[in-house]
Amino acid sequence: MRNCHWKILVAIAVAVIVVLTISITLPLLRMYGALGSSNSNDQDSEPGIQFDPDEFKHNAKPNAKENNKSTPRLKPTVAVAPVVQQPTLYTVMTANENALNLTEQLAFELVNQLTIAGKVEFKLQQSKAAHQNLPEIVCSSRLMMMNAADYGGTSNNLVGDLIQPFKPGRRIVVKGKVHKHPTCFAVSLDTDQYHNDKVVAYLNARFNYDNERYVFLRQCRTTGNVMMHPDRSQTAFPFEEGKFFEMVIMAGDDNRSITISITGNATFTYTSLVELDTVTHVRTMGDMNLIDVWQM
Repeated sequence: MRNCHWKILVAIAVAVIVVLTISITLPLLRMYGALGSSNSNDQDSEPGIQFDPDEFKHNAKPNAKENNKSTPRLKPTVAVAPVVQQPTLYTVMTANENALNLTEQLAFELVNQLTIAGKVEFKLQQSKAAHQNLPEIVCSSRLMMMNAADYGGTSNNLVGDLIQPFKPGRRIVVKGKVHKHPTCFAVSLDTDQYHNDKVVAYLNARFNYDNERYVFLRQCRTTGNVMMHPDRSQTAFPFEEGKFFEMVIMAGDDNRSITISITGNATFTYTSLVELDTVTHVRTMGDMNLIDVWQM
């Protein structure tokens, strides 16, 4: 009888211990579970902290099967600061219609012409006295050629006013195209608009004129209506029928002599009896089509 009571007391004690154990451990389990869930929420709320499940796989001890497989490790992502491009100090531009407006194109062409004409000089000015002797600035200008009265029965008479005096070192450039069956044509440096006064230089290309064939005649006129002081010396005739030509006339230092270059291939000289700085007009006439006339 006593053994039965003892067994009942032991069973009751065990039941009490189990109940107490459950009542203690269950709140602890719930508390840790709540902490775990809150950590996961915090983890989701911070986008900067991310866990890569593959990284844990590499850190764990590989199985025997995984030893035979070589899994490459992923490279860590490196944050690179953006590179800020500094603006350039200048931009190289060309004479392009899309890059330059009309005023800039004209300025660009002016610089090119000055460079070609050899008028761009770089000098170091070291004193105020040197500033007083600065070289004169020469602009490259395209002349406006107008129809003029025929002279001596010739046709295609065009005349243009010089913009600047024809001084030593200056140039006059005439571009044109010879007719297919020419007789002659001429370029004249005149002292008046109507070709009635003095002529500084009358440059006459004769293909078949007045019993002369393929002669480049240079002459002048001091008074009256008769050309004088002719110069027919030449080594070759530089003009061709139906071909383009460029005649560059450069003033000499003595204010009387000129150098004539034809299309860069032939060079002629002539000394006039009239001063070069008296030239006020350029005239073209005869069997040629004028393209343009430039003064440099």
